[in-house]
Amino acid sequence: MSNRYHWHLVVLLSGLMGSACSSKQADEPDTQPLVEAKTDDTAAKLAAAPADEKPAVSIDAAPVASANGGEEDSGEEEEAHLDIPFESTYLGKHKLGVNRVNSGKRNGKAEIFREANALVLTAEVAQGPYRLAVNGIVKPVSKTEFVLDGMLRGVPNLNFAGKPAKEVTTEGSFTFRATKGRKYWRLYDVDGEECVCQEGCGNEFCYIDLSF
Repeated sequence: MSNRYHWHLVVLLSGLMGSACSSKQADEPDTQPLVEAKTDDTAAKLAAAPADEKPAVSIDAAPVASANGGEEDSGEEEEAHLDIPFESTYLGKHKLGVNRVNSGKRNGKAEIFREANALVLTAEVAQGPYRLAVNGIVKPVSKTEFVLDGMLRGVPNLNFAGKPAKEVTTEGSFTFRATKGRKYWRLYDVDGEECVCQEGCGNEFCYIDLSF
C-alpha cells in the first residue's frame, strides 16, 4: 500500500470517528442545568423553612418585667396619703360611758384608728342585758368637736319609763363636743338636731361620752 493511500485512509477514519463522537454528544441530554436548578430551589426552600415554621410572638401579649424581676402591676396608683386635721388628738384608745347602759361610767372600750384616708371609731360597752356599739367615720371639726358618720346599735335600759329591753339602731350623722373644759366628747346632735336625752330624736341612750 502506497503512502498516499495510507494517508487518505487515516484521514477518512479520523473523520468518521469525530463525526460519531459529535453525534453522541448531541444525543446526550444536558442534565447539569436541571441539577443545578433543583439544587438552588431546594436550598431556597430550606432557607425559608425556619422563618415560616417559627411561631409568631405578640409583643403586646408578653408580660413586662419590672425592675425587681417581677411583673408590673396593672398601673393603678396607690391612693395618696392625705393629712387629717387634728389627727393626733383623736388617734388611740379611749373609754366609752353610756348613761342608759352602765350609768355613765366610762369603762367601755373605744378606739380611733386610721384606715386609708379616714379616721374610724369602734366602741362598745355592755352591762347585763344592756349594751351599745358605736361605729363610724370620725370627721374632726376641732380638737373639741367632731362629727361621726355612722351608727348606734344596742339595747338601752328604759326601766324608768316602764319599757321592755329592745334593740334599737340609729344611722346618721352624730355631733360630739367637749364643753366646759371636760375631758370627754359628748353626743349632742343627731342629723343636725339637738338630741341628748330627748325622746324620738334617734338617741335612746341619753348621755354618750367618749373620753380623750
